[in-house]
Amino acid sequence: MKILFYGYNDHAQVWLDGLSRLLPGTQLRMWQEGDDAPADYIAAQIRGIAGLEIPISRIEGKWKVSQNRSEADRRGVLAGLRADGVDAMADIIATGLPE
Repeated sequence: MKILFYGYNDHAQVWLDGLSRLLPGTQLRMWQEGDDAPADYIAAQIRGIAGLEIPISRIEGKWKVSQNRSEADRRGVLAGLRADGVDAMADIIATGLPE
C-alpha cells in the first residue's frame, strides 16, 4: 500500500473550502472567508496543515443499532432520529421493534 503525504501547498485552501461546503455547521467553517480571525492568522494556520492519502481497498463494518438496549431505549433513539430528520437510520432501527 502506498501512502502519500502532502505538506503545505497552494491546494490547502481549496481542500478546506471543499470540506467546509461538504460538512456545513462544523468547525471547518472557521476556514471560510468572512471568519472573524485575521487573514494573516488563517494563512499561518493553513501553512501548518499536512495531509495524507491512503488508498482504501476494502471496507468492513458491523451494524450497531441499539439492538442491545431495551425496547423503551430503542423507541427513544427512534424518536430522536425522526426528530433530527435522520429517517433512513430510524427506519433501520424500527425494523427491529415490535409493532
